[in-house]
Amino acid sequence: PFGATRVGLAGLAGAVIGGLASLWGASLGSILVGIVQSIAEPRIGVGASAGCVLVLVLVTLMVRPQGLLGKAAVT
Repeated sequence: PFGATRVGLAGLAGAVIGGLASLWGASLGSILVGIVQSIAEPRIGVGASAGCVLVLVLVTLMVRPQGLLGKAAVT
């Protein structure tokens, strides 16, 4: 019953990594999340692969808060 939650969180993580305002960025972020999950799951398990995605999101937000292809807000 919680399979859709896992997919939804992966999609949200991909959109945040790529940039919420950028369609191409969200697509790129989702591809990166898929790659990280497909590499991590066989090696460390499903639960830990979600942790790897969380680390990826946090590192991306620390380095580029607007996402990989997002544009910085002009103030």
